[in-house]
Amino acid sequence: MHDSQRSKVYEWERSLETYQKRHTSLDEIRKLADRVCKVYDMKPVNIKDGRRRRSACYESWTHSIKLPQWCRNEAIVLHELAHAVNERKGLSDSHGPGFMRVYLDLLKTFTDEPVRDARKRATAMRIKVATAKRVPTAIPIRKATRIDKINAAIRKLELQIGELENERYRIMHPKMKLAA
Repeated sequence: MHDSQRSKVYEWERSLETYQKRHTSLDEIRKLADRVCKVYDMKPVNIKDGRRRRSACYESWTHSIKLPQWCRNEAIVLHELAHAVNERKGLSDSHGPGFMRVYLDLLKTFTDEPVRDARKRATAMRIKVATAKRVPTAIPIRKATRIDKINAAIRKLELQIGELENERYRIMHPKMKLAA
């Protein structure tokens, strides 16, 4: 089967904001993969160090993803997980419209990627994306993921508030030292 969109998808993927962000460890990547698998009701994907490989890959026969160090970012991890989700759904269109539907859904659900802009770039590059009717996604469980995002944003704000309170204290009490 010819994978006609493959090179266009890779080129489009390099334009994503999440492509530039690096993970520091395979453990972080495993946590992301576990969340995706939970949403799609799949057994956990085995995340492996892919140092002997040139690029990332999903192996369906071992249900594992191999990631060389340069591939350890959210965009590439979600790309490989989209292959796993497609296999779970019985789709086998490599980088075709069904793959792109799942990939965009993963980006929207698990990252801060501006997906509307990403979708427009995909359309401009003539990359086909299946409709949601053709490839049902994990919409019912998406609420839990949005709650995760909201909780993460709250934690970030709480840290910023703490830093601002410390700064206010330093201004009001210049001779006092705060415990580190």
